[in-house]
Amino acid sequence: MKLSELPYKQIVIKGDQIVNEYERALEWLNTLGFQYSKNRFGAYHKSIKNSLKEITKEKNFDKKLKAINEYLNSYFEAFELIRLRNAFNTKKHEEYIEQMKFVISGQPFRNIAKNDHSRNYSFELTLAARLINAGYATYVDQIADIVSEIEGRTVYFECKRVKSINNLKKNVSSANEQLKKRMQNSKSTGAKGISALNITDVLNPQSEFIFTSSCGNLKRTHSNEMNEFMRSREKELRTKASKNILGIICEYLQCGLIIKDKLFDINICRGIKFLQYDDSYSSDKFTNEILKKISNQGI
Repeated sequence: MKLSELPYKQIVIKGDQIVNEYERALEWLNTLGFQYSKNRFGAYHKSIKNSLKEITKEKNFDKKLKAINEYLNSYFEAFELIRLRNAFNTKKHEEYIEQMKFVISGQPFRNIAKNDHSRNYSFELTLAARLINAGYATYVDQIADIVSEIEGRTVYFECKRVKSINNLKKNVSSANEQLKKRMQNSKSTGAKGISALNITDVLNPQSEFIFTSSCGNLKRTHSNEMNEFMRSREKELRTKASKNILGIICEYLQCGLIIKDKLFDINICRGIKFLQYDDSYSSDKFTNEILKKISNQGI
């Protein structure tokens, strides 16, 4: 099994800086024609500004825990919108406006969003943001979820957000079948495909955060969970693998609360790992270069 261990970058950002970045992202939504005060991102803004006061004054442990969870969830979602704004702000909005209509919709809390498609589109755009930040010409308005031009080749990406372990095989099969069709119909010589899964709902269905003593412990826990999942589910992750599909990316987001001297820091692990289908030297070199650039990114 060729499982790529990709680097995690430790990013420490002060709370007021996040609020400032988030407010710029909210204003960006307004310029796109989406009034943030009327969608879920406006609710996160209120939570970030108000929940900390509630956490501090609340005496009941269960209520305090609920307030902390809401606060962390809001930060979690804020980070995602900041990433989108920073990547897409300079692109023509016609290229991504349809996806953004879905992104702003939906339930505020991921764990209660049973049939909510907003985060499916969010995953597509945040993966595209990784590719844009890596310097690749990237499009989200073509025949695949994402199309990138990488080192003279067209690379198609099909993205799936896996809601349940029972749907894993079906999601992988669908993504790989779609890639096969894209490449068969492609006019680009040497086109390749990569499937991408967000497995956050499988590994953390209740959106629970981790209490930990250090960033290093959180990163190790996060990495170990992903390794265990991908090694135990290798067969499903190879469903419908075929020629010219390089492999499959898995992304997992986990929020941790690092306790220090009665204070706490928020740390978000947004890691990816890659299961390679084609072990040839040329494919290995090509994918390693892509993975190195799209991992280890800030916001």
